[in-house]
This record gives sequence, C-alpha cells and structure tokens, in this order.
Amino acid sequence: MAWSVGLAAVVLVALVAFAAIHSARTVPWHAAPVPEGGRTRPDPLIDFSDEERAVSRRYVTTMKPLAYASGVIGLIVPLVLGFTPLGAWLIRAVAAPFGGSYLAQLVVAVPLLALLLDLVTLPIGVRREIVRRRYGLSRRTWGLWLSDAAKGWLLSIILGELALLVLFALIWVLPQWWWLPAAAGAAILLTGMAFLQPLVFEPLFMRFTPLAEGPLRDRLFELAALDSVPVRTVLVADASRRTSGVNAYVSGFGASRRIVLFDTLLDDPQAQTQAELVVAHELGHAYHRDVHRAVWLGAAGAAIAACALFLALQLPWLLGIAGVVSAGDPAAIPLMLALAALGGVVLMPFETATSRRVEARADEHALERTGDPANFAAMQRQLAVRNLTDLYPSRFDVLFFGTHPSIPERIAHARDWARRHDLAPPAGLAS
Repeated sequence: MAWSVGLAAVVLVALVAFAAIHSARTVPWHAAPVPEGGRTRPDPLIDFSDEERAVSRRYVTTMKPLAYASGVIGLIVPLVLGFTPLGAWLIRAVAAPFGGSYLAQLVVAVPLLALLLDLVTLPIGVRREIVRRRYGLSRRTWGLWLSDAAKGWLLSIILGELALLVLFALIWVLPQWWWLPAAAGAAILLTGMAFLQPLVFEPLFMRFTPLAEGPLRDRLFELAALDSVPVRTVLVADASRRTSGVNAYVSGFGASRRIVLFDTLLDDPQAQTQAELVVAHELGHAYHRDVHRAVWLGAAGAAIAACALFLALQLPWLLGIAGVVSAGDPAAIPLMLALAALGGVVLMPFETATSRRVEARADEHALERTGDPANFAAMQRQLAVRNLTDLYPSRFDVLFFGTHPSIPERIAHARDWARRHDLAPPAGLAS
C-alpha cells in the first residue's frame, strides 16, 4: 500500500506541475499593449442609456440571489451527504428493497444523488425560469423546460453510471492501483467527450440546419481560411425556441469542428456584421488552439482528480465520518461527490481567471481580423442589451463566475485597439 500511495502522490505532483507549466505557457496572462495615454476606463454610462442600465440592474438584482442560492445549495447538499453518514445510509436504504447487494447500491447511487440535487434546487430553477420569461429572455414552454431538464438529468445518469461502473470495477480488481488506469481513462474520456459534444450531445437540445449559401456563409468560411482553421460546416441552431438571447460559437475539434449561429442572431438587420465579429472571436479560440489547451488541461485535471481521490480515500478518519470502511464500498460515492464539489470550488477562481484572459485574447483576434472596432463595440453593446448582461459585476462575481471580461471592459478594449492602430475610437454608444 505504501508503494502505491507514494507513487500516486508523485504522479499527482507531476500532473499538477504539468498543468501549471502548460497554463503558464499557453494562457495569455499578459494583457494587450497599453495605448499611448493609458487604458480606456470601462464606463457603462457612455454606452448604455439610463433605461437600459436600469433594466439590466433590475434583472441582475433579481437573478443574482437565485444564482447564489443555487450555488450554495448545490455545494452544501453534497458536503452534507458526503461528510456525514447520511449519504451512505440513504444509498443502503434505497438499495435495500432491491436486495441491498453491492451492485444494487452501485446502480441506485447515481440516480438517487442526482434526483436529490435536482429536487432541492428545483424551486430555484422554476423561479429563475419565471424571471427570465418576465424579462423576455426565455421563450420555452413549460413542456420544453421540463423536457430539457429531463434530458439533462438522464444524460447525467447515463454518463455517471457508466463512469462509476468502470471506476468500481477497477477498484474491485486493483484495490491499490485503480487510480492509475482511472487517471488515464478519465483523461481519455474527457478528450472523447470534447470530440463528441457537437455530434452527440448538442443535438439532444437543439436542432441544426445548414446556413443557406450566400455572402454571410462565404465570409465565415473566408474568416476560417484566414486563420487556417478547417471548418466542415456552418450551422444555424434553433435557439429561438428557448431564448431571445444571441450567440454563436465554434464547437468540436478535428473532424467534428463546425461554426454554429443562433437563429436569434440572424433576425437583426446588422446580422452579417455581428455574426462575422462573433465568429471571428470564436475562430480566435481555434487559431490559438484554446480548445486543445482546454482539452489538455481538462484531461490533466481529470487525472489529477483520480489521483487526489485515491489519496483522500486512504484516510481512515475521512472514511469514518462518511460511514464507510473502504473506497470500494458503493456507499462511499457521496463522499467522492463531496470531495469533487469541494475541489471544484477551490479551483474555480483559477478557472475563471484563465478563461477571462483567453476570452480577451479572442477579442483581440477578432479586432485584428476584422479591423472594425466600431462595429465590435456596437456588437458587444447589442449582446449586453439583448442578453441583459451584468454591467457592474462585483469582485466576488468576477472571481467565481467571471468567465469573460465584462461588456464595458470589452467595449473599452475596442477603443484601446483603435487608439493603438491610430484609428478614431468608437464614440459613446448610449442611445
């Protein structure tokens, strides 16, 4: 046992070092050059009218407590179930009518825990949907809302069951070495999921049709060719069934890469210009291999999680407070979930900081490719108005939820880019 624990610790340190070095080399930690005279200060007052700022503030003020509550409950429930005997007792109790066997406990654990988490957050989810409807952001019927929730729940059950069956099979066969194939398997699985995401999972929630031939489609392929990014197709997602928000993205990699436009983006008179700018931003991620970086880091993170989980489950006191005797007990699954939830919270500030830097570089790329800071700023403003984006995010929100620079920061970035290139910066956009 000592040999396996020692090797797991060494591998864990090596993987953490790899992730740190990879992040240091691939994440653009240095911001764009400062233009002469200093950076432009983000200022919503000059780009958004009093009414637009008031509506955004009302919406954010209503939604933020709901988001906080959902996050806190989503953390507390796993911690309570995992760091007390309650989770183990529930799994054994629910498995008892089915014989209470090892396999019965393993099979009931995933749907039980997923159902508990969904039920405790269900009232918050309903309230959030009501608010989104009130502000015109959601167009879903309650039937579609329930369908999306059911699909998400079933998908998590299927993937969770498959992962746990493999994990516990490894624990059964290799009680002291399961972490090694689990780490490799987790890394391979995450890479495969990234490839299959647009082919298997996205079609479960949206319908896709090819973008009609025309100037917009030709221009998007030109942008992709300019970045030497092979794109198989340009698709339109029927997002308008669910939302009035606008978006576009590039998903998949290799043979599964494609450009996807929300159909809500195409109902605007300035659709072509906006779509080009949004896609230029998304192609910036592909050009800078951000997807590959994320997959590599995600694979390393999955392997790190497997090693850390093995080491944590070697602590008798930790198993004791969870009411289990070994990692091979299916009743230890709530403890595993609690450890994963705690690790996610610890890593979240690093993940959001990394994401903000990467997104800022993609903005810089879009500006370089299009040379159009005025329309870039106008597009960002339109995104904020239609999506009711928070124009005044708090430091806490930025730290834990800020995956992108704020819209005022992105508009200021466009002005700085214009000044660095001796162009007139976009004027104030408030109507």
